[in-house]
Amino acid sequence: MTAITLNLEDSLVDFLRSFTKKRNMTQKELFENYLQHLKKEQLKKELIWESKAIAIDIDIQQECAFFAESWLEEYNSFLK
Repeated sequence: MTAITLNLEDSLVDFLRSFTKKRNMTQKELFENYLQHLKKEQLKKELIWESKAIAIDIDIQQECAFFAESWLEEYNSFLK
Protein backbone atom coordinates (compact mmCIF):
# COMPACT_ATOMS: atom_id res chain seq x y z
CA MET A 1 0.00 0.00 0.00
CA THR A 2 1.31 3.43 -0.85
CA ALA A 3 1.27 6.38 1.50
CA ILE A 4 -1.19 9.18 0.90
CA THR A 5 0.32 12.62 1.12
CA LEU A 6 -1.89 15.52 2.12
CA ASN A 7 -1.01 19.17 1.93
CA LEU A 8 -2.72 20.63 4.97
CA GLU A 9 -2.42 23.94 6.68
CA ASP A 10 -0.11 23.97 9.66
CA SER A 11 -3.01 24.59 12.03
CA LEU A 12 -4.76 21.46 10.77
CA VAL A 13 -1.60 19.40 11.10
CA ASP A 14 -1.18 20.65 14.68
CA PHE A 15 -4.79 19.77 15.40
CA LEU A 16 -4.32 16.26 13.99
CA ARG A 17 -1.23 15.70 16.09
CA SER A 18 -2.87 16.88 19.31
CA PHE A 19 -6.14 15.06 18.58
CA THR A 20 -4.46 11.73 17.90
CA LYS A 21 -2.09 12.13 20.84
CA LYS A 22 -4.99 12.78 23.26
CA ARG A 23 -6.80 9.68 22.01
CA ASN A 24 -3.66 7.55 21.90
CA MET A 25 -4.09 6.66 18.24
CA THR A 26 -2.12 7.13 15.05
CA GLN A 27 -3.04 9.54 12.30
CA LYS A 28 -3.49 6.54 10.04
CA GLU A 29 -6.05 5.06 12.44
CA LEU A 30 -7.86 8.38 12.59
CA PHE A 31 -8.14 8.64 8.81
CA GLU A 32 -9.12 4.99 8.43
CA ASN A 33 -11.83 5.32 11.08
CA TYR A 34 -13.19 8.46 9.48
CA LEU A 35 -13.15 6.94 6.00
CA GLN A 36 -15.00 3.89 7.33
CA HIS A 37 -17.55 6.26 8.86
CA LEU A 38 -17.97 8.05 5.53
CA LYS A 39 -18.35 4.72 3.74
CA LYS A 40 -21.10 3.64 6.16
CA GLU A 41 -22.90 6.96 5.73
CA GLN A 42 -22.75 6.59 1.96
CA LEU A 43 -24.16 3.06 2.17
CA LYS A 44 -26.99 4.33 4.39
CA LYS A 45 -27.85 7.03 1.86
CA GLU A 46 -27.83 4.50 -0.98
CA LEU A 47 -30.01 2.11 1.02
CA ILE A 48 -32.51 4.86 1.77
CA TRP A 49 -32.57 5.88 -1.89
CA GLU A 50 -33.07 2.29 -3.05
CA SER A 51 -35.81 1.75 -0.46
CA LYS A 52 -37.65 4.81 -1.71
CA ALA A 53 -37.29 3.59 -5.29
CA ILE A 54 -38.73 0.20 -4.33
CA ALA A 55 -41.61 1.87 -2.49
CA ILE A 56 -42.56 3.69 -5.70
CA ASP A 57 -42.01 0.93 -8.29
CA ILE A 58 -44.86 -1.61 -8.27
CA ASP A 59 -43.00 -4.06 -10.54
CA ILE A 60 -40.10 -4.29 -8.11
CA GLN A 61 -42.53 -4.77 -5.21
CA GLN A 62 -44.22 -7.64 -7.03
CA GLU A 63 -40.87 -9.22 -7.87
CA CYS A 64 -39.72 -8.97 -4.24
CA ALA A 65 -43.01 -10.47 -3.05
CA PHE A 66 -42.64 -13.33 -5.54
CA PHE A 67 -39.14 -14.17 -4.32
CA ALA A 68 -40.19 -13.89 -0.67
CA GLU A 69 -43.16 -16.21 -1.20
CA SER A 70 -41.11 -18.75 -3.14
CA TRP A 71 -38.46 -18.73 -0.43
CA LEU A 72 -41.12 -19.15 2.24
CA GLU A 73 -42.66 -22.12 0.41
CA GLU A 74 -39.23 -23.73 0.09
CA TYR A 75 -38.50 -23.09 3.77
CA ASN A 76 -41.84 -24.59 4.84
CA SER A 77 -41.25 -27.71 2.75
CA PHE A 78 -37.81 -28.00 4.29
CA LEU A 79 -39.34 -27.86 7.79
CA LYS A 80 -41.76 -30.69 6.94
